[in-house]
Amino acid sequence: MSSSSLTASDHNTANRERAVLCSLFHHFDNLSFRRELLTSLRQYRFTLREHQCIFDALCNIPHRPGAPLRQQLLQRLTTMGFPDVDLAFLREVPQFSQSQSREALQSLLSDSPHFH
Repeated sequence: MSSSSLTASDHNTANRERAVLCSLFHHFDNLSFRRELLTSLRQYRFTLREHQCIFDALCNIPHRPGAPLRQQLLQRLTTMGFPDVDLAFLREVPQFSQSQSREALQSLLSDSPHFH
């Protein structure tokens, strides 16, 4: 689904997805928290294709302390055939605490028709 064809409900869902992806990005080096988010989202299908691509790429990036995650993510997306995915929102959305991240995740999953 393209961002131009989103309904109001889909737009709200996409915003919650952005928040959860940002949390995953910002807390990526915390292995237990990363595992918690990835496991919770395994069966979820993101509203926007770009969000799904980012999630799929993050799922396949190994933990490498000190390696710049944004660079690894760009490389992984390029390898997957999506070199033009916009990652700017990962820096624009305020960083959430782990507690706020869990709340955003629960909000996203609680009323979502996007599980497969």
